[in-house]
Parts: sequence; structure tokens; C-alpha cells
Amino acid sequence: MYKILLVVLAVSLLISVQARALVEIYPESQDVSNSANYVYFNVTISGVDNVYGFQLDLSYDANIFESPTVTRGTFLNRNGQDGDYCISANTSAPGFIDNFACSRTEPGGVSGSGVLAKVRLSLKTLSTFPSTSDFILSGVKISDPASQPLDNSSEDGNATIYQCISGETSTCTSGGEQGTMTCGSDNQWGSCVIPPTDGNGVSPPSSSPPIIISTPPEEEEEEYFYASDLNKDGCVDIEDLSLIALNFGLKSGFDKTADMNVDGKVDIMDLAMAALAFGKGGKC
Repeated sequence: MYKILLVVLAVSLLISVQARALVEIYPESQDVSNSANYVYFNVTISGVDNVYGFQLDLSYDANIFESPTVTRGTFLNRNGQDGDYCISANTSAPGFIDNFACSRTEPGGVSGSGVLAKVRLSLKTLSTFPSTSDFILSGVKISDPASQPLDNSSEDGNATIYQCISGETSTCTSGGEQGTMTCGSDNQWGSCVIPPTDGNGVSPPSSSPPIIISTPPEEEEEEYFYASDLNKDGCVDIEDLSLIALNFGLKSGFDKTADMNVDGKVDIMDLAMAALAFGKGGKC
């Protein structure tokens, strides 16, 4: 008799755990260069069945970020297969995204895991590094098709802004000449290195071999994917390619995220690098 009760209790607990939704920030933590224009992250859901709608609030450090943009994810509409309707968040208060809400417009709920919302924050001009902002979820409500609340929990995230990210390169000027500086392991810019000339102001031909774009080796796929996932939503898709396309051909005033090889312009090299990783990622 006691064994039966224990089995029933265990099954009940398991069902209870499985029915509890987890709403969280993805990626949970990220390091960002001060040269970036934006920080991107998703609000994801997992571990619950029969979801029909949601609403949420989110706070961030207004001393670091501004001009938030929140757009629908693909979970409720099943990657565009179904209809949904979203209410735009109120972003008038600095540091707070108030009441972003979406609901399905098709019969029945959805189950599994996916993206509820996509968030973009503009990076302010900073003078102190590193600077860290927490992304705190609040007011999270999940509804089933009968307009009954579903149990949920949430996990917050954060982003740390550094002067630069180790290994990053950028153009610079010293003594009226243009050069290159590299970010060191301390996440600070090194000195400006001016390429040698032949005495007439002409740089000698480089002995380096030409850049050849090819499919990356399997052992480098993960690193290659992260570099190509420009909006950091866990999938290299049309949104990443579109970001490059929107800035294609520009040599100034472009979104620096689109300049994948950091050569000061957005061209076919950048597009090809992203296209080679198209479709990769755990969230595709």
C-alpha cells in the first residue's frame, strides 16, 4: 500500500515539474564590445504544454542602454504557420519595458520550447569599463486556451560591456596615418600600429596569402556559428543575412555588427561568411 502511494506521489511530482514553464533570458550572460551598437537577446519558454498567450515586463540599466525594441518570437505562431496578435510594449520609462503581450489567434495552444520575444537595446556611450546590466523579468503571465493561468518561473540574464573584446581589431589614426589596433587579453585597446611604407608613402605588397572563404572544419563549427549569429538569437538565419544586406556596400555609418571581418566595410566577404553558417544553431 505504501509503495503504491509513493509511486502515485512520485508521478504527481513529475507531472507538476513538467507542467511548470520556465521563461528565461537567452543567452543568460554575454560579453559585448563597446564598439557594438546594440545588444540582442531572446525571452524563451520551455517545459509547459498548451500555451495560448503571455505577457511580461523587463527591466535593464538605463545608464548603459536606451531605445529598447521588442518584437514577437516564433513560439506562439509555430514559426509563422499560425496567426498571432501582439500588443506593443510601453518603453517610455527609461530602464523598463512594460507589458509586452502576445496571443495566438488560432484554435488550441502550443507546447514545447521556443522564443516568446526578441529584444534589442541600443548601447549608450560609456566611459567606465566593464559595465554590467542585469536583464530582469517580472510580471510574467502564461495563459492556456481557456484563459487560465499556467504555472511558471523565470530566470534573468545580464550583459557586460567592455572597452573591447580580446582579439577584436579596429582602424585607428596616429600621426595622421591610418593603422590598426588590437584588443588585448585585458579587454583594452592596444597601441595603434602603422603599416611600414617604402619611403614614398606606399605600403609594400603583403606577403600574406589571399583570403579564401571555404566551409569551416567541423571542429570550428561552433565558433564559426557564434560569429555568424549576428543578433545572438541562437540561429544563423535570414535575420542575420538581412542585417548584412541592409548595410551592404557601406564604408561608413553602418552597423558595425554587419562588418564580420572588421575591415571597415560591409561587402561580399561579410555576407559569404554568414551564409556559410546559414541554418546552424540550437535554436534553428
